[in-house]
Amino acid sequence: MVSAPDAAARHGAAAEPWFAVWIAGYRVITDHGNLAASYAGTTPLRFRPITWRFPPML
Repeated sequence: MVSAPDAAARHGAAAEPWFAVWIAGYRVITDHGNLAASYAGTTPLRFRPITWRFPPML
């Protein structure tokens, strides 16, 4: 696994927030020889922040 480019600068600080995005469809494209999902030009139906956290350990 490759670390994010700013991982060293964060030093354990919180990362950027993540979001779940609902879309009606996507196209499968080839990006540098790898298959990828492209939703360029697609209007998202809904955004939802991902706020789930691990429960505290007992």
